[in-house]
Amino acid sequence: MPPLPGIERFSGPCVHTAHWPQEGLDLSGKRVGVIGTGASGVQVIQEAGPVASQLTVFQRTPNFALPMQQRKFDAQAQRDMKAHYPEWFRDRARSGGGLHDIRPDHRSALAVTEAERLAVFESAWQNGGFHFWAGTFRDIAQNLEANRLAYDFWRDKTRARLTNAVTAAKLAPTNPPHPFGSKRPSLEQGYFEVFNQGNVALVDLHEEPIETITPTGVRTALRQYELDIIVLATGFDAGTGGLTQIDIPDFPNLLVVYGPQSPTSFCNGPTCAELQGDWVVECLAHLRDNGFTRIEAEVAASERWTGHLAEVAEGTLLPLADSWYMGANIPGKPRQLLNYPGLQQYLEHCRASAGDGYTGFTLGRSRNDRHEGKG
Repeated sequence: MPPLPGIERFSGPCVHTAHWPQEGLDLSGKRVGVIGTGASGVQVIQEAGPVASQLTVFQRTPNFALPMQQRKFDAQAQRDMKAHYPEWFRDRARSGGGLHDIRPDHRSALAVTEAERLAVFESAWQNGGFHFWAGTFRDIAQNLEANRLAYDFWRDKTRARLTNAVTAAKLAPTNPPHPFGSKRPSLEQGYFEVFNQGNVALVDLHEEPIETITPTGVRTALRQYELDIIVLATGFDAGTGGLTQIDIPDFPNLLVVYGPQSPTSFCNGPTCAELQGDWVVECLAHLRDNGFTRIEAEVAASERWTGHLAEVAEGTLLPLADSWYMGANIPGKPRQLLNYPGLQQYLEHCRASAGDGYTGFTLGRSRNDRHEGKG
C-alpha cells in the first residue's frame, strides 16, 4: 500500500489490485483514478477506459508494454498444434526461459545490417507477447547500445498508435528512463489506444506529484482531480515478500518451487515449477533410500548463491532499473537480484549439487542429528 497522505479520508471505494472485490467493481459511468502503470495497472486501465465516464491515470514510470497479438484459432488449427505437443514439451525443458518457441538470435544486434535487424525485430513484434523481449538478439539484455536499438523500435511502434504528441512523449519517451526489458514488460491488448480517448487523462507524477488524497479525489502539486473510485495499482513485495512475512526461523524440509533466487520471473511458470519438481522428487527419493529424514540449506551455501546471483546481475542491464526484479520497489528492501536469469544454467547448478551428494545442504536422520550426509 502506498503511503499516500489522506488515503483513509477518501469517501468512495479505494481498492488495491491485490484486494479486488470478489463481487467485482463496477466502473461504468464513474470517474476512475488509477495510480500505477505496472502489470495490474495496464489490465485495469485498458478495461476501465471504454466504460468509465472519466479515467485519470497517474503514471510514475512508463510501461514498455508489448502487444499480445492474440488471435483466434479454429478447431483444425488447435488440432494441428496439439499434434506438436510432445516435441514442444521437450523443447521447452531445454530452452532458456521454459518456452518452446522463444529463442534468441545468437548474433549481436550490432553485428547485423539495419535491414536484418529490423526484420528480426518485426518478426518478433508480429509474433507478439514476450517474443520481442526475449526472442530477438542475444545482447539486448547485456549491451546498452544494442538495448537502445530495441527500445527505439518499441518506441516508434508505440508512438504510431497514439494520436497526441504530448501523451506519446510521456508513454514512449524519446530517451528511455531505464533499459528496455530491465523492468518486466507487461502484455497488453489495446492499452495505448485507451489514451486516444477524450475521457482519458494521463498525469505525469514527475511533473505534478500527488500531495494528498482528499475525500473527493486526488490533489497533486498542480490541481485537484475529482474521482468516484481510486484503484491502487502500486505493485507487490514480489519474490521474497510472502516468505519474509513468515516469522519462522530455520525450516528444514521446506522445499519451495517457483520461488526466489530461482528462474521464476524469467521463466514460464509451469515449466519452471515442473523442472524444479523433478529435482525435488529425486531429492526425496535420495533421502528415503538413504534413511535421511531432514534436509536443510547451509547458511554459507545460501550466502554463496546470493553472491553468485549478484555476479550474474552485473553481467546484465537489470541493476540499471529500479524494479521488483531487484527488490527496488519496496522501501528499505535490500537491493539484489531476486530471480535467476537463465533456466539451463540454474538447472546445471541444481544437478551438480545432487550429483555430488547434495552439496550445500545438511542431511540428517533425526531432529538432533543434523550433520550427517554430504555437507
